[in-house]
Amino acid sequence: MSLVALQRIIKTAVNSLWRNSWLSIASTLIMIITLIVISVFVSLTIITNKVTDALKDRIDMAAYIDDKVTQDQLFTLQKVVSARTDVLSVTYISKEEALKRWQDRNSDNQKIRDVITAQNNPLPRSLEIKTKNPEDLENIAKMLESQEYAPLIKELSYKKNKDMINRLIRITDFIKTMGWSLSVVFILISILVIYNTIRLTIFARSEEIEIMKLVGATDWYIRGPFIAEGIAYGVLATVIASLVIYVAFKLLMPWAQNYLGGFDLGTGYLGVSFIMVVLLQLGVSILLGVGCSVFAVKRHLK
Repeated sequence: MSLVALQRIIKTAVNSLWRNSWLSIASTLIMIITLIVISVFVSLTIITNKVTDALKDRIDMAAYIDDKVTQDQLFTLQKVVSARTDVLSVTYISKEEALKRWQDRNSDNQKIRDVITAQNNPLPRSLEIKTKNPEDLENIAKMLESQEYAPLIKELSYKKNKDMINRLIRITDFIKTMGWSLSVVFILISILVIYNTIRLTIFARSEEIEIMKLVGATDWYIRGPFIAEGIAYGVLATVIASLVIYVAFKLLMPWAQNYLGGFDLGTGYLGVSFIMVVLLQLGVSILLGVGCSVFAVKRHLK
């Protein structure tokens, strides 16, 4: 394609965008909303996945020992658990260490802190068990709940941790389902709006297109302005959506980081370069714009 033809195509596209300004604004706005919706739900999915993985790495099981159990029985149990191939470490927590942790945890609330003292310490001894994989905790829990070891155990923290992880996984799955569902809905709306915008532009220029065909214009030359319009929608929508997402990310990320208790959400945009995010949005939006334009023009040219 010659430079002159390219200039004419761009000029025709600009004129068409100006003449149909309200339709162009509507198409761009729908595409902006689509990009923002997709980005928001992808971001939420990334955050919940990171938090879930971090919790899985931190998760362990505390086996609280009955006060009637002797030290010899307790250390024998510790050796048995430590000998398992799926166990990384077993840490003994004495009543004194449990009291110190209680006081550190409630250092800001003196009334709660003083409820338990060295003279009145009902906190049990415990074994903190760390496994190679969080899934291995279930096997250890079954062993400790067996008839042989159950009399030694007052309580296991595994069930509480398991429920928390399962709840997070359900939240992640819900966010994924809702995110993809809404993204598909907005993509379909974008396709319909952009497609109909291009179709209206084609009908408005139907006589011009017919004359161009009669004088020998190629199909690609006729498609050119409409494809340029689709690209324009995509570029403009990407610029605006990226600015909105960037500002929102900068404003909300410190709050999210603080709310999540210091979980590492990665550098840049949740571990991804923001430039990559912009390029992905640009690719999606241009694909939508160009695809709708090509399909709309193809039907008219037939």
